[in-house]
Amino acid sequence: MKLRFDALPIGVMALASFLASGNAPQPQDPGGANSLVADVRQGTTFRFQIRPTGPLFVFRLTGDKEKNLITHIDVYLEGSPRPLQALESEMDEPPYRDAEYFEAVDLNFDGYEDVQLLIMRGVTGNRVYSHWLFDPKTDRFVRHQELDKAVNPIPDPATKQLKTFWNGGGTYTARVYHWEEGKLVLEREEKKDWVHEKEYFLKVIKERQNGKLVVVREEIIRRDP
Repeated sequence: MKLRFDALPIGVMALASFLASGNAPQPQDPGGANSLVADVRQGTTFRFQIRPTGPLFVFRLTGDKEKNLITHIDVYLEGSPRPLQALESEMDEPPYRDAEYFEAVDLNFDGYEDVQLLIMRGVTGNRVYSHWLFDPKTDRFVRHQELDKAVNPIPDPATKQLKTFWNGGGTYTARVYHWEEGKLVLEREEKKDWVHEKEYFLKVIKERQNGKLVVVREEIIRRDP
């Protein structure tokens, strides 16, 4: 999976230092002008190898010809005329040009590819997706509402962790999760907020210890004079 950011410099530096994985997304400015918006009105078709072996899964995305949004996704097995299921889209705005707005990626590290649809992106690089996890027992994709709340999710297969980063343009929240019985468990959080009454930034790092998140570090960061 390739995930693209257009974060401001402070967000990019924070992301790089926090993830330290060697595969952090590179900054990119998708813009916002009409010339940089992808045309998805006619829909499109994707084919992904969801299972390690076996037939491909075919995803037919239907577009709204007036709003230029994906409205729903029909899922087929390659060669079958009948859909397995339909996934409802909640896309709020057209994807930017050349965006990888529909992807297959193993989000929960079970050996099967899941799918995600980009539904919204912010000017500071934040990406919001709809996620469907593949259930190999039923050959169906199940919406994961908790995962939908994760901004800029980056799965790390080496550590079996899911890393997220929200960039507020000077403030940020970076989190690391692991999966436990189908649920996301927060392991670490690094958060930088602006304290208005004190006129400084406060960075707080929390880590899970004995089943609870505890503060392990606090740092005051003053603005340059």
